[in-house]
Amino acid sequence: MWYIIDRIEGDVALCETEDRTMIEIPVALLPFAAKEGVRFHGKNDTYALIGDQAAGERIRGLMDALFIRRERM
Repeated sequence: MWYIIDRIEGDVALCETEDRTMIEIPVALLPFAAKEGVRFHGKNDTYALIGDQAAGERIRGLMDALFIRRERM
């Protein structure tokens, strides 16, 4: 399952899951470079950042499409 860090509050990261629900994950379990807006995979309390170039390009493309649609409204 993948997650995106929405915000960090103290020792807890509030994260959005792939099914759009919000969960809390202790910051101590997250990868060292985790910060707000970072997407990562997790399974059985083991988490890893998504760092490949293809994922970054896909996310940028989705964000561009979102902003284009928003401008048309």
